[in-house]
Amino acid sequence: IHTSGTFSHNNGTVTYTGTSSASFATIEVPNSGTFNNITINLGSNGYQLKINSDDTVTVLGVLNMVVGKLSTGTIDLNGTLSSSATFGGGDGKILINDGQTVNISDGWMLPSIDLQNGTLNAPSSGSMTFNNAESFIIGNNGTFNYNNGTITLIDSGDGPTIFTIDFPSSLEINNLVVNLANDAYNLAVATGDTLEVNGTLTLTEGSFRSGTIDLNGTLSGSATFGGGDGDILIDDGQTVNITDGWVLPGIDLQNGTLNAPTNDGTMIFANAADFTIGDNGTFNHNNGTVAFYWKNASSTTAIIDVQTTENFYNLSVDLPNNAYT
Repeated sequence: IHTSGTFSHNNGTVTYTGTSSASFATIEVPNSGTFNNITINLGSNGYQLKINSDDTVTVLGVLNMVVGKLSTGTIDLNGTLSSSATFGGGDGKILINDGQTVNISDGWMLPSIDLQNGTLNAPSSGSMTFNNAESFIIGNNGTFNYNNGTITLIDSGDGPTIFTIDFPSSLEINNLVVNLANDAYNLAVATGDTLEVNGTLTLTEGSFRSGTIDLNGTLSGSATFGGGDGDILIDDGQTVNITDGWVLPGIDLQNGTLNAPTNDGTMIFANAADFTIGDNGTFNHNNGTVAFYWKNASSTTAIIDVQTTENFYNLSVDLPNNAYT
């Protein structure tokens, strides 16, 4: 739609489908354009609806996301959202800024969300998944109700390499699953923010690049996770058990007990992960090994900080070269 062109939506629906060799359908407007309903139902998740990065498309009625991805740009949702488990997400952004309530159903795949003014309800005890997305942003007038559900982060390997969660100072959620494409893909909690996980933090694939996760529940790791210089804060007096071979980001043990794997097992701090033990933190080494190594990291330094003295059993340090410390 060019500057001298006028589009009247007439309370109708614009549907985007795709079966051709072209991988993008594009909406280009003079900074902003208004639609009633938009349906994205492309041939597969290899097809994308692209909005130019500096453009905003306003949807007054229903935004219906069935198959495909939302690439770049912003959809200002003034109405309601409908998605599906078959949608591919994307780095395009859905802006919620009209004071409305948006309800997410269990299993929906989502692109980026910018919750500035309104209420976003997660599915009750269900899962909402950010797929190939760039960010989940909550502004001062945005309310997110986690409803004892799970936020899952996934990526097929062609999305942004950093997924950022940004909110006013602190955000409380139930479960968080990080299962990105590989350890070059990162979760970042914005600087100065603390993400509180009351249920289970599951680290499967990817890295935790920056910020703080306050773990009030339990931790589940894996040998495929990439670590990172983000910190998991243990400050709720709980006991956290580490399994042999888990690759970890930074851990800040201020109030609680951290048990290393038993039977000569190994816990691995990877890619500039720090290990801090405060006055009220108890670390049980269980005759195992604490290891530090690098593969992908923005920092060349990892720090062990304890209260005067701390007993480890074995310590292994595997650095790429003498520039790492």
